[in-house]
Amino acid sequence: MDEDISKLMDGRYEANLPDGRDEYGKSDEYAKLGRCLLLENVTGGRPRADQSRFLSLPADILASIVDILSANAKSDLGSLALVNSDCQQLARSGQFSDVHFDYSYGAQHLALHLRRDADRQINNKAINSVSIGSCVRRVTFASNPDHVAEYHPEVFGLAWGDQGSRSAEEKDQLKREAYEYYRNVQESTLIALSTMPNLEVLKWSDDIAIDEEFFKHISRSSAQHIILDCLSLKMPITLRHPIVPAVWPLRKLDLDVRLPRQVEDGKPADSGFYEDLLRLCAPSLESLKFNERGSEVSKMVFFKEQDPPSFPRLRNLRLRVLDPPTSFISLFTDSPVKSLEMPKEIRNTSSMAALAADRFPDLESLVVPHLPFSNTLSGEIACFLQEQKKIQKLCVHENSYAKGNRAHLDRHIIPVLAQGGFEYLTSLSLQWGGAGIDQTATGVVHVAETSLAVLGQITSLQKLKLAAGVTSGWQCQWLVDHESLAKLLRPLQNLQLLAFYRDTYSTLGDSDPDVEDYYMRRTLTETGRSIASDRPELDVGSDQGTGPAGMIWERAHRNRMLKYAEGYASVLQTLETIVCGQLPIAIKCDPQESKGIRKAVPLTKDRDVCYTYLQTTFGLGTWLEVVETP
Repeated sequence: MDEDISKLMDGRYEANLPDGRDEYGKSDEYAKLGRCLLLENVTGGRPRADQSRFLSLPADILASIVDILSANAKSDLGSLALVNSDCQQLARSGQFSDVHFDYSYGAQHLALHLRRDADRQINNKAINSVSIGSCVRRVTFASNPDHVAEYHPEVFGLAWGDQGSRSAEEKDQLKREAYEYYRNVQESTLIALSTMPNLEVLKWSDDIAIDEEFFKHISRSSAQHIILDCLSLKMPITLRHPIVPAVWPLRKLDLDVRLPRQVEDGKPADSGFYEDLLRLCAPSLESLKFNERGSEVSKMVFFKEQDPPSFPRLRNLRLRVLDPPTSFISLFTDSPVKSLEMPKEIRNTSSMAALAADRFPDLESLVVPHLPFSNTLSGEIACFLQEQKKIQKLCVHENSYAKGNRAHLDRHIIPVLAQGGFEYLTSLSLQWGGAGIDQTATGVVHVAETSLAVLGQITSLQKLKLAAGVTSGWQCQWLVDHESLAKLLRPLQNLQLLAFYRDTYSTLGDSDPDVEDYYMRRTLTETGRSIASDRPELDVGSDQGTGPAGMIWERAHRNRMLKYAEGYASVLQTLETIVCGQLPIAIKCDPQESKGIRKAVPLTKDRDVCYTYLQTTFGLGTWLEVVETP
């Protein structure tokens, strides 16, 4: 209990999060999800309350109207809800399509309201009544540490060393009360979830130990996409009938659950949890992700006493675990997998043998998140890739610090691409290591020109992302020679998106070779001031060349990146978007130019690292996995 409360107060560690603004593309992706449910779906199929001209509109048009109001005029939704019962449900379908239980007062109040509605429904007292719960499509349960501390200030003080004059018994009582309060909020939410008829996605992100009761409720919800994000089991549990239904018809499962530890040796207690869960949803599962905290699988043997299940519908498989055993990988090798993310780390050849190319004949997308340090294993991955001539999306990343005899992207992967034959490949993401290996300029990473030249031979490419050096934190180490690279990429006349990640630049007019902190220092020189005054149309209403030094530096940096973007646009005729220097940029025809010259236009007002946008564009992850519901 003490550990659970501390986790709530402290928040969670997020690895590899971007350093900087990360908003680009999120609103567009959110709109693609479709926010509002159709009126018939939130009124239980009953006839419409009246025949007004507004409510006589087709259901999809009504939903579009509510979507527009949700995005631009939320206050008007409240007015719409007052018209009649149908308009109330229509408005609610926009207001409550995505619900985020973050432990705030509003979220707790909503949980209790939904609990009361659920109790009435369960007790058959309001079978045909409409409710907020019928309007919910996506739920995120992730307590905000600030809200938790606000509701339990005494426990927060204890967690941070403010012991005061309380006795040990008083302290234990405070913790018990806080824990019970949290459990009541959690229970209310779980009961409500099981009665939401239109729930599609459930993301549970609180790292508080869960038990069989938790799975009893979520397995009876209508959600077909379950995201269990950084959870822990309270004790060894089994997931069998009647605790859970005999079959759990999930379509997508993102699994990041830590097993309880055995007292005697600290190893994970193998209760058969993974086996039970996989067997329940195997017949219907289309997408499966095992995340890194499921790395305990490396110490387990799967289905050792029973015939393993088959996954006849599995198309997307993401093995984000450390060194999984052959018995685990073999579960999926007969499935019709089209998208595969290889394990986070492979340490033995038997695992690679289970990933033999002939096991995945229909593969279209391949992600190698960490190319092994082992020359032998990297060579085997290259052999695997060599057989995937029908592949459409490829992402191969080295560890940031891979160098010397541990860096194998140039040694194995680039030669395979140089052989050609990847005529279906349209999306490519490559990341080189080598952080700090350059001996002439500390903190600078270069990518071999011979490797970059190979990319210009893959003329089918429509999307290309390149990165090098450290890929998280404040350091940026890849000093890109854009003029030279534009010449090498000239043959890519189908390229629409070109993205650079963690690229950095030297300060204009500054001889200091240290470029790692270019974005942090924002050193303004006279040359920078001059460049900042270019493109005045982008700064209408502001004083050109004046203002805080940081603002002027940002303008100069933006104008430099726009110039680089136009350099690529001059040789890549199909280019539509480029990301460089932490700026997403559109390439558009200049109406004032008769010679077909195209102009670069910034897509954001401020710099944006575009982490989520690039992750979802070039990887296999969905926007829902990466982004918390607004």
